[in-house]
Amino acid sequence: MGDWQKHTIQLESESSVTDHFSNIPLEGHESTHMAYISRDSSGKITGVFDHPEGGASEEIPSDHPELARFLADQGLSSPSAIRQLLAESDLRMVRLVDDLVDLLIDKGVIKFTDLPQAAGEKYMQRQTARKQLQAVADLMVGEKDII
Repeated sequence: MGDWQKHTIQLESESSVTDHFSNIPLEGHESTHMAYISRDSSGKITGVFDHPEGGASEEIPSDHPELARFLADQGLSSPSAIRQLLAESDLRMVRLVDDLVDLLIDKGVIKFTDLPQAAGEKYMQRQTARKQLQAVADLMVGEKDII
């Protein structure tokens, strides 16, 4: 395994992962790295860190079965699972950025012409594609589909 990069896994109230290791040790792989973990009041792992921080001072081997179960529960048990999770997150972030740019323009905080040319072109391509997709979706909904 390569060196751990400085990343944190923390759980939100619905136990979703907000950040990911780019190089996590996987069950069945040899590893001498140590991880720092935080636990809840019942002793369950709630966060994994590459250095002590906040309530994460307990150190366990990165190949510890309890850590492997925690990572698997978060959908981080294999490189392909991590790539899938990141790809889904990237798609949500793209939509978030689109909506944020729309909001800033609508509120007059920025003007479209304030965007760098390449960013403006990509923004317009996405806006056009979204409008075309909506138009197609509108055509597919007939009167009998409307409640």
